[in-house]
Amino acid sequence: MAGTGATRKIGVLGGTFDPVHLGHLAVARFVLARLQLDEFLFIPAARPPHKLHTNPTDFQTRLAMLRLALRGAPEFTVSDLEAARTGPSYSVDTLDELGRFYGPSVRLLFVIGLDAFLEVRTWKEFHRLPQLADLAVISRPAYSLEAVSEVVADLGNYRFDPTSSCWNALEVDGCIHLLSMPPVEISSTMIRQAASAGADLSPMVPPAVAAYIAEHQLYR
Repeated sequence: MAGTGATRKIGVLGGTFDPVHLGHLAVARFVLARLQLDEFLFIPAARPPHKLHTNPTDFQTRLAMLRLALRGAPEFTVSDLEAARTGPSYSVDTLDELGRFYGPSVRLLFVIGLDAFLEVRTWKEFHRLPQLADLAVISRPAYSLEAVSEVVADLGNYRFDPTSSCWNALEVDGCIHLLSMPPVEISSTMIRQAASAGADLSPMVPPAVAAYIAEHQLYR
């Protein structure tokens, strides 16, 4: 994890993005503003470890849609770094690589949904995640603070600050933020089903992404 001399804060959101949608962008804008980040990085998974037995859209197509979605937003960046690695795209490896690339002058903030966070103990080397980045857990209106606290306890020695809804690390420089935002009822599964039925995608994806899906007849 970057030390106290860090001068830039970069958010990191990984995922399959099959396809990227307005919910992803809403989360990024929310975290960017709430935690006053300097930049926000989207990283599409080349080989999602939780979807090894499925057949996601090819990486370059998902990457192209992300680039279209982020066009005109200089605070948002997309990275193809996971395409260069062999094997499953594990978050711990990605954060490790980003830390080496940016160095100690950058503080990384890894964004993760509440459902995924509650299962993070099944991830590869999950205990290393808070050593490589601060965490921002995006919660839902009805969540169990006790359940979240149990996961945090397995990640390290933290003390919860109810004023800021943040667990502060006691032995190292770092924290785990719990951020509550209004739910965006959109999923990539919904979009693929809508595209398959020939429905209008404009309420769910940026216009450029909707046009790309139609042009390339994706999810048909």
